[in-house]
Amino acid sequence: MRLKVRMLLLTSLILFLLFGFIGAVLAQEYKEYKGAITIPSEKIIDDDYFAAGNSITMQGSISGDFFAAGSDIWIQGNLRRDLFAAGRNIYMEGRIDQSLRAAGESINVNGNVAGNAMAASRYLSFASGSVTGGNVLAAAENMRVDGKISGNFRGAANTVTISGVINRNVILDANHVTVLKGAKIGGDLIYRSSAQADIEQGAIIEGSVKQLPVIPQKVEASQNRVKQEIIGWVSLLIFSLIFALFLPGPVIKGAEILKTQPGKSLLFGLAVLIAGPILTILLFVTVIGSYTGGAVLFGYGLFIIAGAFLGKIFAGLLIGAYILRLINKSMKTSLIISVLIGVALIKAVSYVPFLGSLVNFLIFIFAMGALLYLAGQALLTKKIDLKIIYPR
Repeated sequence: MRLKVRMLLLTSLILFLLFGFIGAVLAQEYKEYKGAITIPSEKIIDDDYFAAGNSITMQGSISGDFFAAGSDIWIQGNLRRDLFAAGRNIYMEGRIDQSLRAAGESINVNGNVAGNAMAASRYLSFASGSVTGGNVLAAAENMRVDGKISGNFRGAANTVTISGVINRNVILDANHVTVLKGAKIGGDLIYRSSAQADIEQGAIIEGSVKQLPVIPQKVEASQNRVKQEIIGWVSLLIFSLIFALFLPGPVIKGAEILKTQPGKSLLFGLAVLIAGPILTILLFVTVIGSYTGGAVLFGYGLFIIAGAFLGKIFAGLLIGAYILRLINKSMKTSLIISVLIGVALIKAVSYVPFLGSLVNFLIFIFAMGALLYLAGQALLTKKIDLKIIYPR
């Protein structure tokens, strides 16, 4: 069911990106943010409309696109264009003259959609009174189609139940497919599943029925995962050890910059991350700067790689030295031991959900800023003093 998961995540991502981007540029006159929002049946909005609230009920008429974000969203009126909805529960009981794009915990379609529908949810239902004039692309855990769909139906789900009318092809990736008595499919039924579809007597399928084999997933054995983790740990520690042994000066200097210039490191790191791609694109679009753009892109890539690797070493030296000082303030701090302890701690934190990603991202940003700071010192000064005793 990897395809189902990918479709669900991809569809949700596309929906939310479109929702956020387009909604942000709507006219201020037609934005509304409240706990509960109601558009009464007598209200007519002659433009796009953006609403964000806990509960949204649309009973009126909107001539443009409607963007709705909330916990419970009820669409009971008429939309002349598209609906973009993101919420926990979405109920579509009105009419949409163009397309439906929705993502939520549950989506219930019991109205008319003249165009296409794209939906991602845990539970998705096209009720018996619903009519969809175009194609449907959907991903859900449980999916049921009791209404009428004029175009093709493509879906990925754990269970799919069809009792309505689909005029064209049905293409599914699901564990369980059921076609009930009274259902009608005007084209082919193509499904990928390890179990044969349950097609009741009385169901009409005008095209062919084809079951595709499930593509076996490459499940790594626990021993292989452990081996990969061990290799990752050993590689990181060896890499850090080599740098600490043979390039102690840059390591100490990078850590010193993180310690004494955290603000500049953060600012420079963000500047590199944001300005690098923009500068590269600007150079590439000019004839004279195309070769320069290639060189900048190559250098930017190297800078990114260096920040990803060296960031853990710079920060590791600071963290490891701090831990050693806490253990024994009178003990002389070792550069190599400090680096290895700090890098190992950062690696361990990376296994913590969310926190690990956040820590690694911040270390990466600060490290790129420190590298830029070092490069600036190398260009603007005759000599960099690498004989810095760390920690102080």
